[in-house]
Amino acid sequence: LFASWWIFITILTSFYTANLTAFLTLSKFTLPINNAEDVRRKEKQFVTIRGGAVEYAIRNRDETLNALSVLVDKRLVDFTTNVNDSDTLADKVAKQNYVFVRDRPAIDHMIYADYLVRRKINPINERVHCPYATATTPFLKRNRAFGYPLATEWNTIFDPELLKMVEGGIIKYKLNERLPNAEICPQNLGGTERQLKNRDLVMTYFVMVTGFVTSIVVFVSELGFRYLNHRKLNDQLQQQQPSKKDTTERVSYLGKQFGAGDSPPPPYAEIFSRHQLGVLGGERTGKLFDDTDYPANGANRQMINGRDYMVVREKNGLGSRLIPMRAPSAAIFHYTYAN
Repeated sequence: LFASWWIFITILTSFYTANLTAFLTLSKFTLPINNAEDVRRKEKQFVTIRGGAVEYAIRNRDETLNALSVLVDKRLVDFTTNVNDSDTLADKVAKQNYVFVRDRPAIDHMIYADYLVRRKINPINERVHCPYATATTPFLKRNRAFGYPLATEWNTIFDPELLKMVEGGIIKYKLNERLPNAEICPQNLGGTERQLKNRDLVMTYFVMVTGFVTSIVVFVSELGFRYLNHRKLNDQLQQQQPSKKDTTERVSYLGKQFGAGDSPPPPYAEIFSRHQLGVLGGERTGKLFDDTDYPANGANRQMINGRDYMVVREKNGLGSRLIPMRAPSAAIFHYTYAN
């Protein structure tokens, strides 16, 4: 858990630092909707003028925009009859988050008029001057032309004058009249510095709080599971262990009483090896035990029927006990005596 938390913090810090650096150094906005394909793929609601070129292109199967007819069937397209673009902008775009598809000159004039109104109301706060953004990629390109009835002479009158106006730039001048030379509410701010607000970090705070709360919940859950598992294991061990009874049996060996908590007597093999080496008690006297500690228990080694035995007197002094000296016999004797 500790390692997972720090891995999460490292990734989050790297992600946040990279985005903050890009936010401070790159003064350019990216729009989620840039062309007609984005509208179709994201199924974004949009509004356009009824009877215009956009509606014709959507309903005509030979046009590229016919792919948006799927949105018409889903009632995501609003063909409005309101010719007041400001009302459509305030109602559909600002309140209902629609995309407004309109002629480029009309869009430029509408955005500039809205910019002037907002700047007049609040000249200090520049963030409220441009709440709208325009896409750079056009949805549809169409050439404008005049249509004449058949067998008419109007074309001989209007065509030369229109050609002079187009070649002289008068048409383009009239389309951009009353518009500034600079781009209105551009996406790329160039070298303009943008102040970082605390609300820009709301998502970062949310992710941090979510990760911290999640780690606390996981940590508490681990402690709870550990406590329950430890308690269950202790209960199982207590059920498996047999009840221990206090034993009062005492074993007598060579005149000495041994209880349950005392160390058992040494094996016979060790005693016989010590006797063969001549180590008897504290000195080499030829006896198995020191007469000082056990005066009534003498022991010596004798050969009986071709076998070595250790002759040990009983503790009451009546009779003797034969203990075989050979390793197999001594082991059997020790096992029988001890058990």
